[in-house]
Amino acid sequence: MSLARATVPLAGAPFLPPGPPYAAAALGAWVGVEFDLPPEDPRLRTLQRSGVEPTPALANLVGYADGWARYPDYIDTLDPESPVHDKKILERALTLHRWMELGGLPAEGQRQRVLDVGCGVGRFAAWFLDRGDDVLLVDGDLRSLRHAVWHGAGRKGRLDACWTTAEILPAAEEKFDIAVLAEILNYVERPRDVVDAVAARLAADGTVLFSVEARWGWALSTDVGPGLTEGFFSGLAHCGGDRHVRCLDAEDLRTLFSGWTVEFVPTHWVLSGPFEMLVGADITHGAGRDGGKAALPGLLALEDRFAAHPVAAPLHRAWVGVARRRPRGR
Repeated sequence: MSLARATVPLAGAPFLPPGPPYAAAALGAWVGVEFDLPPEDPRLRTLQRSGVEPTPALANLVGYADGWARYPDYIDTLDPESPVHDKKILERALTLHRWMELGGLPAEGQRQRVLDVGCGVGRFAAWFLDRGDDVLLVDGDLRSLRHAVWHGAGRKGRLDACWTTAEILPAAEEKFDIAVLAEILNYVERPRDVVDAVAARLAADGTVLFSVEARWGWALSTDVGPGLTEGFFSGLAHCGGDRHVRCLDAEDLRTLFSGWTVEFVPTHWVLSGPFEMLVGADITHGAGRDGGKAALPGLLALEDRFAAHPVAAPLHRAWVGVARRRPRGR
């Protein structure tokens, strides 16, 4: 549902400019307002009230709710005061660099229609909004979605927001030029259904920008935590009320995007990866001030060294890729 359906108990929702999508520059009054939205996926309201996931894959949303309650500064990574702000901004710069290498990012200047599925607090949405693009924010965690709107307010582009899961995407009058699936396909029950749902909303020449958790580096990363041993062996890690992670290899990605032209590269040996502790935090310090531009060359040099090492090479944390609809007859 659009921000047009947002409600705020007692006070009422702030003014909306013409739309949707809505000029982000005119949404300053929404910052800090804890609005509610009707969920496209009705399971989300039940989950929000009970704190119990109706299916295993939705355990991630229960984990997010717990994270907001216990350590919100680690969840809102776009807040400059967050302890992980610099790291997450540099991670974003690395992912954007990989997408650019694969030819997935169009030149600035022509407004793009962007569908950001699993937008979180808006880490990638903010970047597209700064370019002047139109962004539809989609997330299953209402609190994250609110923060994405707050962080988007005042930027150059236009936005709207929908509270739903990746499998039940909102209908769209216009097709999207770009769909962002950053760190979402690992956390859904039926990844192919999500790809198909995105395809139905994508322009014929549209592009999917994705990043996913990779085997085997995911299981060796510092933020995985205990109790997920089986995830290393099976590729599917589940902990009720906390997380549900499906790790993918190259063949999994080719199968997932069968019928598409898809390219992807291994990445993230360092940031959130298995060799993060070796490198230390110095490389991320201050990266949030310039969007990671100054720190990125040093990070890429380290990534290249690990990628070239015969032991480290298969232990990357992530895959980053670009998928396009394959023309008929090919």
